[in-house]
Amino acid sequence: MTAKRILYQPENISPPGETVFAADTLIPPIYMQELAGLTSKAAVQSFAARIGIHPGIVVGRLQHDGIIPQSWMNELKDSFTWREPVAG
Repeated sequence: MTAKRILYQPENISPPGETVFAADTLIPPIYMQELAGLTSKAAVQSFAARIGIHPGIVVGRLQHDGIIPQSWMNELKDSFTWREPVAG
């Protein structure tokens, strides 16, 4: 597997109901007020560790919700590119 940054808009891939379900499952609504105040890498990492998810998920949610710009904290995300199996 080779790491590579891949940008996409989830709302263009999933129906809106599925996007909301996934967002609320990964970061439950009870954390929304706290989520809105996360504006530093240290705060994101601490929050993610406390609720048991990867910091990149928190960054993606913050970006998706417009809390931080799309260009902020991307280094906390992990991206992967799948290689097709070689026939033979």
